[in-house]
Amino acid sequence: MRINYQVVILIGTSILPYLPGLSDTFIFDDRPAVSNNKVLHSCSFPFQHLTSKDFWGKSLSSKSSHKSFRPLTSATFWLQLKYLKKCEEDNLIDQPVKDEKLSRVASIMKLTNLLINTVNTILLYYLLKILLVNTQSTKEEHICSLLPFSMSLMFSIHPVHIESVLSIVGRADLLYTLFLLITILFTHKNQSRNRIVVYSVVFMLTSASLLCKEQGILVLPLLLAIKLPSMDLRKCSSLMFVAFIISSVTILSYIRLSLNNFETPEFRKEDNPLIFSSGKYWNNKNTNFHLLGELEFLHINSTCLAVF
Repeated sequence: MRINYQVVILIGTSILPYLPGLSDTFIFDDRPAVSNNKVLHSCSFPFQHLTSKDFWGKSLSSKSSHKSFRPLTSATFWLQLKYLKKCEEDNLIDQPVKDEKLSRVASIMKLTNLLINTVNTILLYYLLKILLVNTQSTKEEHICSLLPFSMSLMFSIHPVHIESVLSIVGRADLLYTLFLLITILFTHKNQSRNRIVVYSVVFMLTSASLLCKEQGILVLPLLLAIKLPSMDLRKCSSLMFVAFIISSVTILSYIRLSLNNFETPEFRKEDNPLIFSSGKYWNNKNTNFHLLGELEFLHINSTCLAVF
């Protein structure tokens, strides 16, 4: 069996930079969303609470709710806490931040984030290899063969992923990205199959991505953007695909917004002090950090678009 050394390197680069942060405990948003979230400390699966409360354990109808509906991500937290025997009889609520048991639980949950990040890196690598296979020419074959590796390497070591991996609540970003990559891979590998089957699977995967984080809805517009340049809109199949994307986005967006009662969240200063900061320095830092994250997302998306 031949060893793919590029994959081995990518596994290493997607793991090694984050290892020093695994020993830390619950930080910042991890405490209200996980360690102090009573919904997650039930010994039985809290289906009713997960579908009626936000990511932070507050009722979606509450004015203080952030309207973050991410039940699939929360379900993974509950499953780990139950496996670690941290349900109602032995919960983490109000324990000291430096408690040894608390740190062990946090480390295991961060390790899970790290593994998901590694899977995402490898999926991106194979996705780029598939997309680039038809763009190689004899003259540029060697350069094109290195593109999937170099792009995935940049993805694996990019500092914008630190928060997603080492902050437990960052799993929402990792999971919706996981479903996004799986959806694109599935769509590309099953283009010739029954459309109803493909569309149904894509709709379910997008729904799963949306249940991990709100940005999961971007799967569908991204698929359309990837396919559109090579589509012949005079063909019935192309029009059906466009109609499927538009109708799916409309349906999922309506359902998601209806859960919020079509209300926008109201943030307070304690939720995000930087937003309410009057200092120009911190406002610029906060803006630049989010801009960096958006640029990284656009970089990966533009890569997919370019290779098509």
